[in-house]
Amino acid sequence: MEEAQLIPMQQFPHRLGELPEDRDIYLVCAHGVRSYRVAEYLLANGFDRVINVDGGMAAVAMLRGFQYD
Repeated sequence: MEEAQLIPMQQFPHRLGELPEDRDIYLVCAHGVRSYRVAEYLLANGFDRVINVDGGMAAVAMLRGFQYD
């Protein structure tokens, strides 16, 4: 993903200014728990185009036929 950014969960409060307000923000982590929490945080801070990838990379891998531990 060309425009993807890696932002660790604990850095989000300090890096909100780097996030676009005019397009969707997809959040992904290993199993979807941390990205869900970040999505809730962003929504509470005025971002309304936030999408959590349910199940995280584990779910994406399973859809593509891979096992993700």
